[in-house]
Formats: sequence, C-alpha cells, structure tokens
Amino acid sequence: MVLLPKTQQEFADPKYWKQFFEKCETPFEWYGDYVQLAGVFDKYLKPADSILQIGCGNSILAEQLYDNGYRNVRSIDIDSKVIVKQQQRNGQKRPELVFECRSATEVGFLYNFFNAE
Repeated sequence: MVLLPKTQQEFADPKYWKQFFEKCETPFEWYGDYVQLAGVFDKYLKPADSILQIGCGNSILAEQLYDNGYRNVRSIDIDSKVIVKQQQRNGQKRPELVFECRSATEVGFLYNFFNAE
C-alpha cells in the first residue's frame, strides 16, 4: 500500500483517507508516536493541558498521551469508521479520551479552549 497521497488534491480528499484507513491495519503516525515525540511533549505540555488531536485517523498517539499522564485529549477526524474504532479500542481502558467525528474546519470550539492543537 502506498502510504502517502500522490497529489496535493488527495491530501484534501476525504474519499482518499477513507480508503486509506480501510486498508491500513496498523496505526499510522504522521510525525511519530509518543516514544519519538516525548521530549517535545514533556518540554512544552503539562499533563493538565487540554490537547486537540486533529485528523487522528487510527493513530495511537492519544492513548499513549493518556497512558503517560495527559488526561484531557480530544481527537477528531472526518471518518466516522475510524472514530468508532478509536472509541471501541479506548472506551473501557481510557474513559476520559474523547473521539469525535468532526472536520478541523468546523470544530466550533471557543478560542483558547485548547492549550495544544
């Protein structure tokens, strides 16, 4: 499976991402997982901060943040199937994590609601 879109238009095409996550069995991390990014997170974030993960897909970053003390993590994605999978995977073990089917362009949160996006 080709991991990255071939054209700029594919990056913005919800159909591309829907097909991508239907084929992608393992978690996909754009920039890295918590192990790779912990130094940055621990330097700039506090466990009490409110964090918004935009376009979470099937990433395990939210659960890794949670398991490392960050309890206020909200993850959004436009693909309802990946959101349902995230909720099923994390609902029992990590009840404070929030996964919502939303577009980043329509989040509707108040300005300054999150410490990190």
